[in-house]
Amino acid sequence: VQSVVHLRVELLLNAFAIKDARR
Repeated sequence: VQSVVHLRVELLLNAFAIKDARR
């Protein structure tokens, strides 16, 4: 199912957002 892929994408986006916010 694409559920795992969606979760991974969301996690990656979240990590990216956190890195951007920490900048």
